[in-house]
Amino acid sequence: MGVVLPALHRAADEPFRLDHFVEQPHIVALYRSGFVDLDHLTGAVDELVPLWPSGHLRTVADERPNRWGDDTERHLVRSPWPSLSVDDVLDLLWRWVERDQDGLVDRVRAARITEVFGWTEERARTVLDGPDPRDDR
Repeated sequence: MGVVLPALHRAADEPFRLDHFVEQPHIVALYRSGFVDLDHLTGAVDELVPLWPSGHLRTVADERPNRWGDDTERHLVRSPWPSLSVDDVLDLLWRWVERDQDGLVDRVRAARITEVFGWTEERARTVLDGPDPRDDR
């Protein structure tokens, strides 16, 4: 016990840090432009990345020391509609994709995701603000 207490005491005197990793300046610039890490928000990264509008997707080398799995790429996205957050976009996508049992079929899911990304901001906002179509199942 004599070894543990001094170690805890020394740690308490140091500033708290999760690790010594510092984001690269180009990633910080993307964050400031409204991009977020898609893998922090959903497990459907592999499904969404090929369908996310290219003007709102950045794929960069994953240099994080504790990255997940064997992925060497990191996907950052922003909303294609200024009035919606990325969380809103994901909610909108799943509302539309999963509105019925057909949404379980991969090709239908991809077509519905593509359909949503083709909507105007007004249409996206209307569906998001309206009743959840999944409730009709």
